[in-house]
Amino acid sequence: MRRLVIFGAVISIFIFIPTWGIFRAAVYILAILQVAYNCTTTTRKQLYLSILVSLVMVIFASSHYRADWTMLFYLIPYVIFVVATIVAEQINSKSDELRTRSLSAPILVGQTIAIITATLSILLLGFLLYLITPQKTIDQLNHKFGNPTAIGAGLHTLEAGAGNQSYLPIQEPSMKNLLSNWPSPDEMRLAAKREGMPKWQADAINSLADISGNLSKGFTQTKKRFDSLWGAFKKWIEENLRQIIQVMILCLLLCLAIAFIFFTRELKVTTWFRSRFDYLYLGIFKIHCKQAYAISNYYYATERLFELQDIPRHRRMTVKEYFEEASNFNTEIKAELTMIARNYEDYRYGEKSYNKSELETLNSLYKKVYRTLSK
Repeated sequence: MRRLVIFGAVISIFIFIPTWGIFRAAVYILAILQVAYNCTTTTRKQLYLSILVSLVMVIFASSHYRADWTMLFYLIPYVIFVVATIVAEQINSKSDELRTRSLSAPILVGQTIAIITATLSILLLGFLLYLITPQKTIDQLNHKFGNPTAIGAGLHTLEAGAGNQSYLPIQEPSMKNLLSNWPSPDEMRLAAKREGMPKWQADAINSLADISGNLSKGFTQTKKRFDSLWGAFKKWIEENLRQIIQVMILCLLLCLAIAFIFFTRELKVTTWFRSRFDYLYLGIFKIHCKQAYAISNYYYATERLFELQDIPRHRRMTVKEYFEEASNFNTEIKAELTMIARNYEDYRYGEKSYNKSELETLNSLYKKVYRTLSK
């Protein structure tokens, strides 16, 4: 690290500053310092500082007056690797914590799949946000808000004839303008012939120009087909507008009905009305239909009372277990719940017959439980 710093200081003083000036030389000095700093990068803070320094250098390169769409061959890989690096660091740190707690061996395949999936998701989301949000430039802001600019700045020059020029104001950025500003295949091939263009980039641009030309032909045919289908669809909507509105209203009413059902189920409205009906039917009027079902009716009525208190019975719990848990909610009725559970089990498993006085006792037990829980 020390040797790199000394080497960078020497070439900066004797080569960079005299050749390119202080500003461009400062970026090269920053790059050398970052290379030296990477020799000791071990913490998350140091990693983020390295990414920040690389971002500064990328911004400096993008601000050059000759920077145009060909910079995408460097910017896109940079963005992909930065996102992948941050995601990998986060997933790796989290997996280290989990492995330390569970004392298990590292699973590299799962981490790799997670890193790739998270990286692609973030890049896709960022690309979609880039497409749907307006991309303002300095010239557009200056033109819109009247900031002082050079004569003709912020205006597109159009050749209107021999020796004549006309100017149009800058248009607001949109998806249509973004696609129209993309270079044509001929402009791409012309850019590939620039002096100093690397051979791999020139070959890539020429291949991109061929692909773009083929896609533009196919896109034109697809657009014509889509326009015809869209016109037919609009015509069908105009002819069947009344029926479409009726169907939409019915769908809306159906959605409201379903939402109302789920809303009432969440509020336990049906259970509330059923519990009040149970009290009138069993507690006040003592209508048991058949004496053989009176014990089970009192038990299920008591169970519905606890459902209103958010204490439902699990299907694997016995009657005694359920009422023991329910009695913890209110200890005043523990004895009554124990008696109801005992009578229900005796009736269900013992085939015991009950007389009128025993049903009266069970009725009073149920009414006490109802009044206690309804306070």
